[in-house]
Amino acid sequence: MPTRKQPSQPSLKLKWPGLTPRNTLIISVDKHDLAIRSEPIVHADRVFMPKQEAHITILGSELGSGLLAAFDTSPKIEKLVIEAFERTNWSYVKTNELRHLVRTRSAARRDCVEESIIMLLEMAGMPDFYEKLKAFDLIPDDTPVPPPHVTMYVRNCARGIGVHSQEELAELSVGSLHTRPGVRHSR
Repeated sequence: MPTRKQPSQPSLKLKWPGLTPRNTLIISVDKHDLAIRSEPIVHADRVFMPKQEAHITILGSELGSGLLAAFDTSPKIEKLVIEAFERTNWSYVKTNELRHLVRTRSAARRDCVEESIIMLLEMAGMPDFYEKLKAFDLIPDDTPVPPPHVTMYVRNCARGIGVHSQEELAELSVGSLHTRPGVRHSR
């Protein structure tokens, strides 16, 4: 994650959005604020489609399913988690550091290469929220905090590629983009 000094952001407190049907916890963000184009772009001689909606995944489906199970056993736990979420500062800073991610999935006897272009974000609320969940014994202490990011463009994977840790980000990254994809710069 970049370590350059960013201007401080005003605090952003959000209402609990609830878990998605896939048991993920996400924060919706404005595609236009992130300069996600509405038309396909070309990067590395391949066409990428713009992501239909933009969000920051706070908890993936595995962790979200664990939370849902805890909520079912205790409304007090659900109340604690909702209060923790709503007290967290969810402001973020765009880093303009774009990464090209690639993974291969086997499906129907053939391999499918899935690709996405993501923008990394600086978001102090993410590790803060994970620490709160660990303090409530809702996730293991060794659970990594995923790198905050927004999927901007996809190829062969409409939802994007889940990134659960810095290590996984390093494994999936095939390169950094130093300019916006699809933008041609002339000298």
